[in-house]
Amino acid sequence: MKRVKALPLLAATVLLAALVGCVRSATPASAATPPSPVKDMTIDQLVELRKAGSVVVLDANHDDFRRENGIIPGAILLTSYSKYELSQLPEDKSRKLVFYCTSRL
Repeated sequence: MKRVKALPLLAATVLLAALVGCVRSATPASAATPPSPVKDMTIDQLVELRKAGSVVVLDANHDDFRRENGIIPGAILLTSYSKYELSQLPEDKSRKLVFYCTSRL
């Protein structure tokens, strides 16, 4: 599998998630929006969390995208972004999970 530097790929996926994956439907201004359980983070924050061993990174990309663009070293490769088996997730519940994927179809 082709290896690329993790930071450029991670930066692109974080940006894509921010622009595409986090779109909310329009709601009236008077409606209270509950806080999202999904947190945004910078690449530097993720690098520090990985160094500390407090997160697990999960890749939900398609195989074609992985072949063309590489993967983040050490990431768990999920079989699907939406229909993966729970057994693919780590048993250790003390670490936070960081999912990344592309929005390219």
